[in-house]
Amino acid sequence: MPWPIVIGRVRAGNWASNVAGSLDAAFRAGVAPGESLAAVES
Repeated sequence: MPWPIVIGRVRAGNWASNVAGSLDAAFRAGVAPGESLAAVES
């Protein structure tokens, strides 16, 4: 069964028409009952 990923913030680049040199993102991922955090992170 799929679990949700919620994206809270994404920052990349400093101009709309350029390819970003770096990306900073914050998100949350669901963990199923009985599933380990290590399994979700891999």
